[in-house]
Amino acid sequence: IQFNYSTPTDIARDRLSLSKSEIVLASYSIYRAESVVVGYSFVQIPVKALEMLGIDVSNDDSIYELLGTTLYERTNSQSLHIKLIYANEMEAEFLLEPVGKPLILIESILTGADQSPIARCKYYFIPEYYSIQYMMQ
Repeated sequence: IQFNYSTPTDIARDRLSLSKSEIVLASYSIYRAESVVVGYSFVQIPVKALEMLGIDVSNDDSIYELLGTTLYERTNSQSLHIKLIYANEMEAEFLLEPVGKPLILIESILTGADQSPIARCKYYFIPEYYSIQYMMQ
């Protein structure tokens, strides 16, 4: 997991309802099965959501816990968008795959109890390592 604080991209500003002056926590996480890279994620969380979630931004362990567990436990709802994409240079670098490789992209917008967006999560998966099943109850 790597993270930093930066201004949001135009897409993130739109999807997270942010102004140009707001800051987000941006993180990249690589997923491995033993030594094989099988996916990665890119997550953007507005600093105002970190405050609402009670996250100590000066404590790296608090950030790691947020990215691995807390964010999903504190989410009230989410919208998902799943599509097939083809790896660009950045995705190829993270996944150690060639540019143009077909990938599964799952983008989700997580919302809090007040229905305001608290995170934008993009998950990139190498298809041969995954089977996606959706069950609704």
